Amino acid sequence: MFSAALGRILDDSDIRINTLEMDRRMFRKTMMLVPALLILAACGVSSNEGVVSREENTGGFLGMSTLDQVEVEGDLSVINQMVIGSFTVGFVESSTESKQAGNFFSRGSGGKATGRVRLAGVDDAVKQAITDSAFDDFKARLMSSGFTVVERDAFTGSPAYQSASKTSFPMMNDESGLFSSYGETKLFQPTAFGAQGLQSGGTWNMNASKVVEYAKASNTAVVEATYLVDFAATGGHEGAFSASINVGQNLAVSTASVKFTHDWTSTFQNGSPTVSLGQAVEADTVFGEVVDDSSGAEMAVEEAANVLSVLMGGGTSRSRNYIIQADPAKYEEAARDVLVRTNEMLLAKAPQ
Repeated sequence: MFSAALGRILDDSDIRINTLEMDRRMFRKTMMLVPALLILAACGVSSNEGVVSREENTGGFLGMSTLDQVEVEGDLSVINQMVIGSFTVGFVESSTESKQAGNFFSRGSGGKATGRVRLAGVDDAVKQAITDSAFDDFKARLMSSGFTVVERDAFTGSPAYQSASKTSFPMMNDESGLFSSYGETKLFQPTAFGAQGLQSGGTWNMNASKVVEYAKASNTAVVEATYLVDFAATGGHEGAFSASINVGQNLAVSTASVKFTHDWTSTFQNGSPTVSLGQAVEADTVFGEVVDDSSGAEMAVEEAANVLSVLMGGGTSRSRNYIIQADPAKYEEAARDVLVRTNEMLLAKAPQ
């Protein structure tokens, strides 16, 4: 009996030992699977030393149609005499781009890939020189098109302008938010305009009635020109269970518009016909070096959170910080080029 009891105890011990060994093996297998799970469910972020092309802008119902290179609103043929009231060039200095996994109903549930990028190496003097050059080209093209361009003193010396709210230039437009320093654009106006002026879309809208007041009293359209020079673009994909983003350089005028205010705008009339870019004007040139500026500590915390998320059946999210270290001479050359080509495209739609 003793021998039989001892045998049962030994058998039970073998079972427990075997069970523990199986648990260890399962744990090791699970941990070995984690990298594979992360890859399968991953949202990846990468960089590209070359030029990353921009996606085409779309519009219309559900964004199903591709926008024309230049869009025209209103009747430009009514414009003859004008004064340049505002000419603003914004230079993007930092931005955040992301792509999210999931479908229409579960946007982001599979995780998110985020690329944050900052421009370095281009100072304010270069940006001011680019702005001045673009303005000189813009004014010359207006005049060669047959328009009568009145000197700005006629506008800036008017009671309407004198009583308008002004903005000091250059100025920073900061949309970075509370927990991020990415999302800054610096705005410049021509040196010839002085230190203050009407900011396109900002103080311009606040003073719309004063602009119309001057335009109607003088029979002179007031021109508001706005350009945005961007320096980076992203590629990648958005899938049901994963997303990726690829950050690279792309110097381009991403948005631009020229508005000619001559009367009130209402449901029945457009007193400010406008020409604007529907698609970006790209330089398609390498002007700097892409540098990974991500923090090792932040990446480690992020990956630990991803492991837990995958084991619980969720998706992964990844983010990286990049700097595009620009060669200022190459940046300036490319920026001047895209701004001149933008002027040409926009003003080609104006009446000759």
